Amino acid sequence: MENFREYLKEVLGISITLFPVNKPETDRLPFYIKESFGFSKAELFNQSVIFAESLPDLTFTSLQYEKMLDLVKNINGKEVILVLDQLSSLERKRLIQRRINFIVPGTQLFLPSLLMDLQEKYKPKQEKSEKLLPSAQFIILYRILHGEIMETLPLKALAEKLGYTPMGISKSVENLKKLNLCTTEGTKEKYIRFNKNKQTIWHTAQSFLSSPVLKKIFADELPANYLLLKSNESALPEYTDMAEAGQVYLAMEKGDYYALQKKGRLKNENESEGIYCIEVWKYDPAILATGISKEGNVDPLSLFLSLKETMDERIESAREQIIENYIVKWSGD
Repeated sequence: MENFREYLKEVLGISITLFPVNKPETDRLPFYIKESFGFSKAELFNQSVIFAESLPDLTFTSLQYEKMLDLVKNINGKEVILVLDQLSSLERKRLIQRRINFIVPGTQLFLPSLLMDLQEKYKPKQEKSEKLLPSAQFIILYRILHGEIMETLPLKALAEKLGYTPMGISKSVENLKKLNLCTTEGTKEKYIRFNKNKQTIWHTAQSFLSSPVLKKIFADELPANYLLLKSNESALPEYTDMAEAGQVYLAMEKGDYYALQKKGRLKNENESEGIYCIEVWKYDPAILATGISKEGNVDPLSLFLSLKETMDERIESAREQIIENYIVKWSGD
């Protein structure tokens, strides 16, 4: 918060004194909010405000921030200002659209409730030099969705269970280790270890996770005798209260897609329209969804990630429900 105080002094020409928020002021807040923010309070332009500093390695949608900060405001009766260490251009746009007070020290101060918007040259979030492989993301999601069973298997057996080669799994685990997302144990036979619960695994990996969708194609007919899982908006009704869309969305692993394409089994394939929109996935959606979906859909976490860049309030609300049901409340570990 010292950088934050210096930033306010630099751009506003004022010095503020931060005070801790007393326990009685936070007692009525839900546990997940108290665990997600560091709270302090101060006088800003003769107005009492609360600063909610988002803790490291936690990422929320703009809708989640809005709901949590509104709850803090309603309980304490003070304007609440979100303090973030960094922010992508898309996240910044969504916070501004929702009129959420926020400060990114050294980058931007946006306080619509105080009629202020001061912006310096935007500094986009720096990309990590190390990327998360699709197979490594697959391992993380499998661990969250299916529990610790994968940690009881040596890497060779794990590769067979997940449909990868031993070399492929070893490469993926090394990728995870370099990003400090897992460790390994054993000498002759190695085992993967996360040593964290699913909520921590999910939040720690947030900045590395990406959409599983490689590309989308359209077709009017589906290949015979080939089972496809529902995806995108077609899968949301099982995991959220959103109704199914008119467009039918289906998911297919990229290896299967190229094999079918080579054999000419995708009729009238194009990139613009068709009865079916087929998402070509970077990994096999069926393995993750087995035992999770009861209605032939892709798994909820990959679904969440596949809709990450969708600028639609209905979709964002649905994504919020997925996290609430399968990360915050879910006891599937």
